[in-house]
Amino acid sequence: MVDYAQLKEFDRGELDAIADAWTDQASNLRDRADAVGEQISALSGWEGEAGEAARSGLEKLRNLLNDAADEIDKLPPKITDAADTIDEAKREAASAVDGADKELEVGADGVVRINTVSGGPSSTGMSTDSQENARDTLQGEIDDAVRKATEADEDGASAVRKHLPAQIGVDMTEVGDGIPPIPTGKDPAKVNKWWNGLSPLEKETLLFTDSAALGNLDGIPAEVRDRANRFVLDEHRAILEQRQEQYPEGSEVWQRSQDRLDAIKDLESELGDPHAADQEVYLLAFDAQDVRDGENLGRFALSYGNPDTADNVSTAVPGMNSAMNGDIGGNEDAWLERGERLQGAAGGNTASIVWFGYDAPDWVGVTSDESARSAVGDLQEFQSGLRATHEGPASHNTVIGHSYGGAALGLTAAHEDGIDADSIAFVGATGGGAETADQLDVNAADGEGEVYSGRTDQDMVGGYGVDEWYGADPNSEAYGADRVFDTGSGDGDGPTYGHSPAYWEEGSTSLDNIGRIIAGEEPTADPTPDMPYEDQPDPQIPNSPNRQDHGF
Repeated sequence: MVDYAQLKEFDRGELDAIADAWTDQASNLRDRADAVGEQISALSGWEGEAGEAARSGLEKLRNLLNDAADEIDKLPPKITDAADTIDEAKREAASAVDGADKELEVGADGVVRINTVSGGPSSTGMSTDSQENARDTLQGEIDDAVRKATEADEDGASAVRKHLPAQIGVDMTEVGDGIPPIPTGKDPAKVNKWWNGLSPLEKETLLFTDSAALGNLDGIPAEVRDRANRFVLDEHRAILEQRQEQYPEGSEVWQRSQDRLDAIKDLESELGDPHAADQEVYLLAFDAQDVRDGENLGRFALSYGNPDTADNVSTAVPGMNSAMNGDIGGNEDAWLERGERLQGAAGGNTASIVWFGYDAPDWVGVTSDESARSAVGDLQEFQSGLRATHEGPASHNTVIGHSYGGAALGLTAAHEDGIDADSIAFVGATGGGAETADQLDVNAADGEGEVYSGRTDQDMVGGYGVDEWYGADPNSEAYGADRVFDTGSGDGDGPTYGHSPAYWEEGSTSLDNIGRIIAGEEPTADPTPDMPYEDQPDPQIPNSPNRQDHGF
């Protein structure tokens, strides 16, 4: 029921946005129905009863998706009609109040009262009876307007209930006899066991009805997550475009929407055709998040190579300012390029993952470990998920933490249950997450994993003590890494070259050694691990008045 206070504050733009969202949802369901149709065609060569059953089940799913879209198409006009009527009722109530005698006042509850001290004749000459008649007339007009708005609101809600199919378009009970629910608790091993226990039809059904859940669920195979997240990416693009229509160009929300759209364009250029026989890039996680909240940075995980079938799997955890924007990672040498270079450096059958799975800090938050600690649970589950879904003999898994990402990696490895990896590598890290490497729990497939650390001679992190912000310096002898590996001098243009671009340059000693670690080989040792940082121009670390983005 609509009350007077709600009617006064009514903003039809909210209902218009809901109507637009339902229109987008209907379109998305039709896209999914088309995708199911492609899957049916792909199964045309599957002969026998099993093949016929699979095609028949998918055909039923396609029909349900199209039927759901047809029903949802009926919602936007109903919602728009309700918005028109409520808006009209709001204007009628406002007009009645504006035209009423000045000695009549309307409370927040919509009750009209005579505003006189004695209750006698008004200052305008109206008799008490006239005042009461005027009050009753105004009260009736307000009540009529509220009643009109309430009826329109209830009619709109009734239309939604009538035309909204279960699960936004698909009644799961009509596709098989009830699909086991997604496991709670996020244990990747349990998730994988649940997934493997589903029938092909149940899996396809969930892929098209719960894509957002599957795409970001650790323990689901990479190929499935990729398919699901491409659906999510399309949905979020539509939402972001809608946000830009709702907010003025250049506003903060509009700009954040544009940044996300630029990132989506970058990701799509990497992903290519999902139906290609030689598909090599997989979207293992995606969530553009609500851009109306400036704290949301967006999340994704992109893999160069299939981690479920690779012999070597690496996960790179970036540092400061690693947000989902048009230049992913906020650096001149973007992280998507680095991910591909890491795959090439390791060689062989390698999958290289770029993991933007936590809210990396900006300059304000980089001096706190809050963001790094918030990454612990998600990074642990992601790595456990890679173990759970891998096919055949265990792969050699490496996690690389650069700059502030090194702090996130160290704190994860030092946390209860540690991290499922055969090796971890700190690269220009702002601390090792613990006082010594012995305090880390690196769970290799065949025992205790290796801990490596590297930092160029010209990395300002080492030169200005930033390497001990979060735990001891992983490059130090006291920390006790299994090997401090050679990363070269880091000489280059500008004071920040040695901290960021130098590690990832094609043909560099650093990239070659990181590739060795990913491949399970021993990197070459740093010949001068204790060489002091040479004097450089102001590196503009936090609190420097002329600081720049250095990708901490």
